[in-house]
Formats: sequence, C-alpha cells, structure tokens
Amino acid sequence: MIRRDGSVDASSIRITNAQPRRVFDDAARDAIAQWQFEPSDRLRNATQRIEFQLR
Repeated sequence: MIRRDGSVDASSIRITNAQPRRVFDDAARDAIAQWQFEPSDRLRNATQRIEFQLR
C-alpha cells in the first residue's frame, strides 16, 4: 500500500512467491519499505517483482 504522502506502508508488504523460499524475504521487505513515490490524493496498491542477482 502506498500512502498519500508517497511512503510505503511496511505492514502491507506481502511476499507472494519466492525462490528459494524465505531466503531474501527480509531484504526485499526492507528495500520496499524505504521506497518513496509521488504523493497522491488517494491510497494506492502496487505489485512489484524483485530479482536478486548474486555475483
């Protein structure tokens, strides 16, 4: 959930699919919780795919 001020409601972040399971969940949640979007006059839902690449 993206709040009106553009911040992400960390309590609304859900991991729906992960391979491998539960390995990067915390890192993904931490990253998304810091994202900032343009302010809006309404709450917004968003879905985002994140891929981690280890080198």
